[in-house]
Amino acid sequence: MLVFGALGAIGFVTSTSVSAQTRKPPVAAARNTPGTNIDRAGRSQTDGNRMARSYAQVLLGVEPDVGLRAITESTRNVDASFQTIELAVPASGPLRQSLKLAADDWAEVKRHFLRQPTRGGLYAMYVASERFSESAAGLTRALTESSRQPAAALTSTAAMQRTRVMQIARGYLLQQAGVDVGQGVRIARTSFDSAHTSLEKAAETTPAIRAQLDAVKIQFGYLATAVDQRNVDAAKFSVAAVSASERIVELMDDVVRGYALQVTA
Repeated sequence: MLVFGALGAIGFVTSTSVSAQTRKPPVAAARNTPGTNIDRAGRSQTDGNRMARSYAQVLLGVEPDVGLRAITESTRNVDASFQTIELAVPASGPLRQSLKLAADDWAEVKRHFLRQPTRGGLYAMYVASERFSESAAGLTRALTESSRQPAAALTSTAAMQRTRVMQIARGYLLQQAGVDVGQGVRIARTSFDSAHTSLEKAAETTPAIRAQLDAVKIQFGYLATAVDQRNVDAAKFSVAAVSASERIVELMDDVVRGYALQVTA
């Protein structure tokens, strides 16, 4: 497929060292805070799942150009996030170890995009994205625990909501391609509903955040409808699942930032 041939132009870095990656201009110091770094680590987990969803999207021919753009954007997001987090964590210790593990797993995810897509490759991509999702979650957890603030925990919870949404969309497309991940989709949906309720009830949830959560609930209904129609007009509902997942993540970005701003150094 020619669409994946274009990935060579993206310039993926496969080094297992965060330091070895090509650096972009550093993020402004005011934005390199405990809260924003929890956001970055959580968004990296989301982007790893987004890339797996997009891999399936391209393989299935579901708006492949959209999938390619998502792959490019997610790759840049994670690379930039890890470079910025690296500047904030100690040179040694648990946080550095968590970052190194996530960076190693991230390098493996990127290696899959240097190969031609196949059905077998799709499953391997899923496995790699799951491994990275776990290590990125570990990094997010470590950053959250180092802060020990209620707003930090809420930032982490909201960040995980983005990942769950992308896991649902990824799972839907993987099932269309013959990869049975139905149980994972069901778990993600149940976890999303429970976490959404906890965010709504949190004292730190401002009116602005609540408005975004209300919008998320509406969009999640669209995603759930698409996923429930898996055996009916697959092409139509695959596009709907991709679109809804992107919109929810966009809304949740604002929610996560709202909590992250409440995390003090």
